[in-house]
Amino acid sequence: MTSLNELPPHLKGEISDTIQNYSTPIVRYTRGSDGKETVELKGSGTFVTSSGTFAILTAAHVVGELEKKKPFSLGLYVQESEHKYLIDSQYLRPQVVARGKDDATGPDLGLIELPNSELGWIKASRTFYDLDAAEEYIGRPGTFDTERYIYLLCGTPDLLKADLPSERHYVGVRQYTQLCLSVSVGSPFTVGDFNYYDAEVDYGERRRLPESFGGVSGGGLWVVPLTENTEDALEAGRPMLYGVAFYQTAIESDLRKIRCHGPSGIFRQVREGMGRRT
Repeated sequence: MTSLNELPPHLKGEISDTIQNYSTPIVRYTRGSDGKETVELKGSGTFVTSSGTFAILTAAHVVGELEKKKPFSLGLYVQESEHKYLIDSQYLRPQVVARGKDDATGPDLGLIELPNSELGWIKASRTFYDLDAAEEYIGRPGTFDTERYIYLLCGTPDLLKADLPSERHYVGVRQYTQLCLSVSVGSPFTVGDFNYYDAEVDYGERRRLPESFGGVSGGGLWVVPLTENTEDALEAGRPMLYGVAFYQTAIESDLRKIRCHGPSGIFRQVREGMGRRT
């Protein structure tokens, strides 16, 4: 495996920008009886599509937290500049795909299906990851023939938020920072119908990491193959969504593990759940 820091700056930026284009914080807006608005980060997610359905893939416990207060509006990251993009909860279809009794072992997968009326606005600046095409691509012979990969965890840590003055005459601005972090990934393990990966974050190598990854739950674990061109320069292949983060361990010996669902959950249970009517 290769670290993001080992790559040339232009390649690091290219990979991070591509993956973050699929990613969003999941922010809940509620308004009290006094008219005061409360803004809370509930997790992270990935814009996905399958069989004509468009949704945000996240963790089931993020869906549960989101729905604890109703009505609410869902805030999404759809522009680089200051903006306030909200979808009323009455137009959303939150869904628990799978939820276990133990937070650490899972399963923990959820979806937020999006209304067709909002897709144009989102597609104007974000990209939906095609799960149908991705499953076919990952299963194709030769996809993993390259010897070098980089694994990246993309999400929005709550500790990186900041309250700033507005340049567009809002009362204020809540800034959320998406983190696209290279991680080490161990061998997959299986529990029941799901496979999992533990992504390791090394605090000894990186001194500016957040003390907690709260808010990253629901974010994507990505694998990017790296190849050398004819001039011996590295090139990035097609990023593949390979997991969904849902649990963080305590730090031990400068290492923290972020537990992630593996492909079996994404490409079987999630795709089956998309578009399901209850």
